[in-house]
Amino acid sequence: MTLSTSGLAPEIERLATDSRAALALSLHAARDDLRTSLMPINRKYKLERLKEALLHYQKVTDKKITIEYILIKDSNCGLREAKELVRFLHGLQAKVNLIPFNAHPGLPYQRPSDEDIRTFQKYLADRSIPAPVRYSKGLDVSAACGQLAAKHAEELHAKPERKRLVAKDPLVHMAQEL
Repeated sequence: MTLSTSGLAPEIERLATDSRAALALSLHAARDDLRTSLMPINRKYKLERLKEALLHYQKVTDKKITIEYILIKDSNCGLREAKELVRFLHGLQAKVNLIPFNAHPGLPYQRPSDEDIRTFQKYLADRSIPAPVRYSKGLDVSAACGQLAAKHAEELHAKPERKRLVAKDPLVHMAQEL
């Protein structure tokens, strides 16, 4: 079993002694300002504190940690960010799952180019950090990770107008109430 976390440092330390679960951390940036903009939990548990918790987890469990890293165009997948990630991972036994962002309505982010993905991955691989790229299936029909939820939310926001138009029929109105 693997427990995935956004980075609750005290809970990671507790996991080391209270469970036999493996650990996956959604990191997405290895610089505090960037990680805070992508993951507000970083305001509470900065990267230095998070790394202490990861080192503790690994010391107690001797388990490899999986780092989840969503690659976002013009945000966290340049050479600077790859170097920061390597520095953050120093001293940890970790695998990094690189996940290209799945663009969808409601968020300003975009998927990086295949070349940017390969360059980032190669930088990690050249430093002996396993970093497979997890490609989502279903991009062409908006069924990849995050896209269905965004599409559903978009449809929910559009439905009230539709309901008002249809609600003129008393039977439809009654069915909507149920």
